[in-house]
Amino acid sequence: MQELLLHILPLAAVLGYLLATFGYITALRQRGETSLRLPRRSGIFGCICHALFLVVVASSSDVSAVQLFFELPATLSLIAVLVLVLFFLLERRKRISGLGVVVAPLALVLMLWSSVAFHLHRSDNAEADITSLLLFHWSAMVIGFSLLVFAFAVSVGVIVHETSMKRRRFTL
Repeated sequence: MQELLLHILPLAAVLGYLLATFGYITALRQRGETSLRLPRRSGIFGCICHALFLVVVASSSDVSAVQLFFELPATLSLIAVLVLVLFFLLERRKRISGLGVVVAPLALVLMLWSSVAFHLHRSDNAEADITSLLLFHWSAMVIGFSLLVFAFAVSVGVIVHETSMKRRRFTL
């Protein structure tokens, strides 16, 4: 039964995150003309499935729960769940639904990444584990650097836009 849950819960979480991603993107494109009920509910559904997946993994593991969360797959899943819980709490209070366009795909990527890491981590080959960890480290470094460069480009664009707005010339 636990093996079945270890495969069904991640798939349900991925489905929930996909629906939330498309729902938030649709709401952003239509600028509030659509309801945010579907993206919120599907994101919460994905988050609950993700958290249940963590509980099932912790209960079926041979190591303690604390030791488990020091390993890569559980850490990635825990980060995704915590980011989603924080987002849903802030979305309710601060009405920042537009941020769902970033948070839902981020949760989706972290869920997929942790699922792949979870299956690679279960292998008995120690060299494969080290190679996969190096691959994940390198991938995270490249993605992080890319996001840093993108953030720099966006900030330069905002500065140029603000300067042109102050001069009453809108160019970009």
